[in-house]
Amino acid sequence: MPGHRLIRASQKIIHYRLKNVEILDCSAADIPLPDQHADLVVSNLGINNFEDPNTLFRECYRILKPGGRLALTTNLNGYWKLFYDIFYETLRALDKQELIPALQHEGAHRGTKDAVAALFAQNGFEFTRCEEEQFDMRFLDGTAFLNHHFVKLGWLGSWMS
Repeated sequence: MPGHRLIRASQKIIHYRLKNVEILDCSAADIPLPDQHADLVVSNLGINNFEDPNTLFRECYRILKPGGRLALTTNLNGYWKLFYDIFYETLRALDKQELIPALQHEGAHRGTKDAVAALFAQNGFEFTRCEEEQFDMRFLDGTAFLNHHFVKLGWLGSWMS
C-alpha cells in the first residue's frame, strides 16, 4: 500500500476509534498471519491484480477462522465496454491487429459473475451473496480519460505493455 494510503487508513482508524482493525502492508499472496486468524478479509479490486486469483483465495482461506468471511469487489468482463470498443477500432485503423489478443486477455481475465463464484467454491468458500452495481464515468475527451488518476493507477500500465 503506498504510504499516503497507509496514512489515510490509519487516520480513519483513529477518527472512528476502531480498536479491532489491523492494517497489513504486504502482498495478499503471502499474508503474515497465522492460520485461522482473521474473522473478515476485505479485498477491493484485489483479484484483478493477480494473474492467478486462486493464489489470493487460497491465502484468504488459510488465514480466515472457520465461519470467517471474504468480502470483495471486482471488475467483471465488459467493464468500460465503450472504451475497449474504441481501443480495438483504433488498433485496427493503425494496422496494429497483432496487439488485439493482449488487449483481449487484459479484459477477459476479469471473469464473469459465475467465474468469480466458481473461484470461491474452488477454494473452499461458500458463495453466499453477490451485489452488482454499475456507474458511469464520463470524461471530456481521451486525454482527460488517460490522465485520470484511476486509469493511471489501474490500467494504463497493462495497456502500454
